[in-house]
Amino acid sequence: LECIEIINSFLKSLTISYLKPTISTHGEIEEQLKINNPVKVYEYILESLRNKRDIDSKSKRCGIGSHKSDLLVMDGEKNRVANLCSTGEQKSMIISMILGQSYAIYNKSKIAPILLLDEIFAHLDNKRKENLIFELEKTPSQIWISSTNTDLDKIIKTSCTKFVLT
Repeated sequence: LECIEIINSFLKSLTISYLKPTISTHGEIEEQLKINNPVKVYEYILESLRNKRDIDSKSKRCGIGSHKSDLLVMDGEKNRVANLCSTGEQKSMIISMILGQSYAIYNKSKIAPILLLDEIFAHLDNKRKENLIFELEKTPSQIWISSTNTDLDKIIKTSCTKFVLT
């Protein structure tokens, strides 16, 4: 939950509105946190683990924990869940989450992660490609982008100074 809170704070700081989804998690643990303090939730988890030990050992799975929670991503502009958005909108949300995570890593560790972005511009219109290039230029990360997009070199040459085409 703390990680998601950090990533959300960085997503809010992005300058491009379509790159501002909201991320949350939903599951049994989160429901318990809504009605109990963390100590009681911890006790609840321990009790659940004890009660489900036989079932869990037979199924070779753990029936309770944060790994059972669902990640919910909402479009910041239209306030819709990601699975109801277009492919381009979903792609924008994934890109945002990658950028948000890289900013969070840099903020916590002062080490800029290297980003390898394969076909990041697929499903984006030219305006969104330009806006994304603008946002990528601001990151402290070294970024490697692969693309089969033939008009990308024109967009990069007119939109940015940081990228080198090879």
